[in-house]
Amino acid sequence: MIDEIFQHRFTLETENRSACIEAFHQHNALVRNAGLGHRLLEWQAGDGWEPLCRALEVEIPAIPFPHANSTEEFLQKYL
Repeated sequence: MIDEIFQHRFTLETENRSACIEAFHQHNALVRNAGLGHRLLEWQAGDGWEPLCRALEVEIPAIPFPHANSTEEFLQKYL
């Protein structure tokens, strides 16, 4: 089942970094061209609360945006 999903939504070449990156870019282009208009939010964690809250039409929380699981923390934990 996972192979079927990967074949149609990603790539079966999961060991091939270039193929995975290309599949990622193709998926993003597909989503960007899906006609979602203003409903599409392209967001990265570094953008913080404001874009998310604006898109969801909710107030920005009074607490700082979480900054856990940095690359360094991840590498220390899993490598």
